Amino acid sequence: MDNNYLLLPSSETEDKEVIKFNLVANSTFQSYWSTLAKILGFQFSETLKITKSNDDYILHEGSAPQDGKFQMIVSKFKLEFLPNSITLGIPTTAELTPDTFGSTSLNNRSSVPIKITKNFSFKVGNKISVHSSHKISNSLAIKKSSKVSIAPVTTKLELSFKFSHQYTFGNQESILEQSQFIDQATFTVPPNISVPVNVLVKKSKITTPFNALARIFYNVTFKGPFDSSKNTHRNSSAQISYTFGNDNFAAYEHLKKQYNLRHLETISPWKWDEVINQNKQEQLNFLSELFKGHAIQINGTFVKETSSDVNISAGPPFLYTTP
Repeated sequence: MDNNYLLLPSSETEDKEVIKFNLVANSTFQSYWSTLAKILGFQFSETLKITKSNDDYILHEGSAPQDGKFQMIVSKFKLEFLPNSITLGIPTTAELTPDTFGSTSLNNRSSVPIKITKNFSFKVGNKISVHSSHKISNSLAIKKSSKVSIAPVTTKLELSFKFSHQYTFGNQESILEQSQFIDQATFTVPPNISVPVNVLVKKSKITTPFNALARIFYNVTFKGPFDSSKNTHRNSSAQISYTFGNDNFAAYEHLKKQYNLRHLETISPWKWDEVINQNKQEQLNFLSELFKGHAIQINGTFVKETSSDVNISAGPPFLYTTP
């Protein structure tokens, strides 16, 4: 799968701004998009500097972005985990402090021993969270499962880890789940005796490392001096501003769609046949790489706190007294 994307270098300490900067500073990123701007007809020097502007990054000529000079604006950064790229490591478990969910007394007012059956019904909350040094939320609802043994209570525990539906950078929120428990216990109670019964829920914390590939979405805007004599744009203006990418497509997806459907004049203001005619095939080979888009490897951990067992136990009996 890695060959389907242009991979950015990754490290454990990266956050969203580092990822964004590494993208626009990447030599392949700059080379491909600058080459595209050139063959389309934008005019600028070979050396571009990087300036951060709010949430965007601008590649530009000179010491600062200037109107009338070429600018390449990279904006609307988003990430999306690729479902098939997520792999889970070996889960580890740790016992948490048990929760007491309640207690009751079983009373025998008769003169002979009796058996008393008690039904218990209650809900237990499970907490799921995702931790990553990158602090990136996911755009899809993805379930990955892992089976964990928590001896001697259960032979297997199925864990489903859900990502949030957020579609931007941000902190991953914990997800709370409710589980219904229905249990039954039978106790023999001697005559004129009360037996206290306690309901104890054992809890476990399961930590599972994960590794995943996240695709980077962004828009790219070219603006500045334009060589209209190339006849590659339907507008003959000497200054042009155009954005690849929108709310539905990343810049490289938008570009690929235009290029592949170039026979449809209404799909793009660019005359792609003219672009092809004015350049040799080897000069356009970079497009097939640019169409792939960029991705980055993300590492982190899933953490699930879950109820592993219910223990219903009788305490020391005591003499029953009529209220």
